[in-house]
Amino acid sequence: MNDSTQSFINLGPLKDQMSGMYQIVISAKNDLGDTTSITSYVNVLAEHPRPRDIAHWIKPIHNVVKPGEEAEFMVGIDEPSYVLFEKIKGNLIVSSQWFYIVNGPQSVKVATDEKESDIYVQFMMVSHNRVYCSYQKI
Repeated sequence: MNDSTQSFINLGPLKDQMSGMYQIVISAKNDLGDTTSITSYVNVLAEHPRPRDIAHWIKPIHNVVKPGEEAEFMVGIDEPSYVLFEKIKGNLIVSSQWFYIVNGPQSVKVATDEKESDIYVQFMMVSHNRVYCSYQKI
């Protein structure tokens, strides 16, 4: 007979952590002493997220959306910078826009049309005489 109980894990303490990727390991043991474990990864975004280094200047918030919904990305670093945002459908650039980030990362929302599929976004930023690019699938 298989006797199982359902349990919940309170991840509330994660809300006080800094932004970043965290590893969660859950282990269990049955009455016979058999053990099992599962490892999962979560991306935590603080209320005012700051990238820990420039390689993490793009953080996808919602990049898996249904047609008609908005995708969302946190974009930027802890210093003022210009960012070029391009929305790409297939091989065509559908829209292109420059924006200026002043006070750390900001939210960028990308609308999708109900008829759109195969959508990507590209972000480009120059910082300390280097070009940084990020190509994200929606």
